[in-house]
Amino acid sequence: MLPPGFYLSSGSAMFKAIFPRYSVGDRRLLESVRHSAQQGFTMFEVLIALMISFLFLTGTLNAMVMATVMRVKAEREAQAGYWIKEDLEQVRALAANFNPATGNGCPTSVGETFRDANNSADADPNNDGLASLPVPANKSIVGVTAAITRTPGVSNNVLTLSYRVRNTNVTDNDMATLATLYTEVLPAAALACE
Repeated sequence: MLPPGFYLSSGSAMFKAIFPRYSVGDRRLLESVRHSAQQGFTMFEVLIALMISFLFLTGTLNAMVMATVMRVKAEREAQAGYWIKEDLEQVRALAANFNPATGNGCPTSVGETFRDANNSADADPNNDGLASLPVPANKSIVGVTAAITRTPGVSNNVLTLSYRVRNTNVTDNDMATLATLYTEVLPAAALACE
């Protein structure tokens, strides 16, 4: 690096020693530079520019496609979750109104009684249990047909529910799952029977 304030003039001996080919009198170099500037771009430069443009465009399109796929997947999962919550609210409404005591005291396991009760044929809605609530039919969720599965279990007075929404068009169980939920429901009658 040259110290500040130090300039090399093109006619100096040091300039000629450092740059022996580029002397002021060499007109052929200047003419060749001017000549190549008038010719335009070479084929190699055009191909490189096209390749860079193509790679950029391919990357951008790939990112846009992936964003769309992820958005659709998220929408499917959200709709499946809403479907589970809708069914769970119906189960909770039944559990809140469930009253199995009909003059003979409380049963030993309110959760089991609620799970197995199917008294929807009578006029009293207070003894309708989970068995009276049918599992919803298949439903279309963002372009795919989905099925919901409700698996009940009992732990003393608590009803345990495992929900799974799956894509019926996919055979692989892991890939078909859109949403899952495990929850517990305590029928109101369990609190009154203590």
